[in-house]
Amino acid sequence: MKNRVIYADILRVFATFAVMIIHVSATNFEELKPSSYEWNILNFYDSLARWCVPVFVMLSGMFFLNPNKPVSMKKLYTKSIFRVLLALFFWGFIYELYKRILEHGPFDGNFFKETFVSILQGETHYHLWFLYMILGLYIVTPIFRIFIKAARKKDIEYFLVIGFLFSSLLPTLERFYPFKYMVPFLINFDVNLVLGYAVYFIMGYYLSEYGFNEKVKKGIYILGILGVLITIIGNSFLSIEKGSPDNFLFYYLRVNVFVTTIALFLFIKDFFKNRDLNKISLSTISIISKYSFGMYLVHDMVRTLLMNAGFYNLSFNPIFSVPILAVSIFIISFFATSFIRKIPYLGERIT
Repeated sequence: MKNRVIYADILRVFATFAVMIIHVSATNFEELKPSSYEWNILNFYDSLARWCVPVFVMLSGMFFLNPNKPVSMKKLYTKSIFRVLLALFFWGFIYELYKRILEHGPFDGNFFKETFVSILQGETHYHLWFLYMILGLYIVTPIFRIFIKAARKKDIEYFLVIGFLFSSLLPTLERFYPFKYMVPFLINFDVNLVLGYAVYFIMGYYLSEYGFNEKVKKGIYILGILGVLITIIGNSFLSIEKGSPDNFLFYYLRVNVFVTTIALFLFIKDFFKNRDLNKISLSTISIISKYSFGMYLVHDMVRTLLMNAGFYNLSFNPIFSVPILAVSIFIISFFATSFIRKIPYLGERIT
């Protein structure tokens, strides 16, 4: 317990629950009219939780890029990358099997071959996309570690500014007038080094290592709140204008999500970094954090089982059904993960 970073554990627990909020909210989301009461409630909850995946990436960067924590190439591949690959193939097969059982689909000698090929091609259960993305970041981690070790603070800030510009700001502005006429010119620069989730990966280390004065933090918190409001109101506006759900502002690299993620990370870090929690709270948080990877992997099976039992986000008023269902999935996923981890050799490696 002494070596735990409590605010990181808390962020991981919150992010795990937020993923479940998103997936509960997403059920029926595309079928409802954006003007309906139910759609707007689901949009509200979904918008509140969009920071979850970026936080997962930032936490990985926070630990993997720490120069004081040795990460050899051998350890990276034989432990971290191997674990994610094993989980990807195991759960890819499990979810495909589960889907065919539910849909009474064909199960013949080609099942394993077809599933294996689909996993190789990235065509597996939707929430497993995260594993492909994090594998890519793990593979380039040795290069990032060299950069971080040699970089000054302003060098890292330069990377983050360029990353934010090309991965978040420009792709967001491209949707809107008059930027849609100007932004393609800049996007065509194709600055691949900083594109994608690498900016969150590096940002996680930066925010864990460096602080801000109170004035800057207040500004970031205000931007974070504005980011949430823009997601909620902007997504509703774009969807009503389109006449059907428009998820443009939901994407994890949009500016609105980006600033919300940064603000939440900083707030939780500052609030819990030097706060003393009792032993029971610390133990509970650390265990859930430890199980979070397995809970993420198993939770969508729990969600669909509950749906088949007639318990889903529109079973009753979604103001109540979404959080109640998400809490139920969270608890069941925790115990399911706890059970799976007891399987000799395999359990801890696939969760």
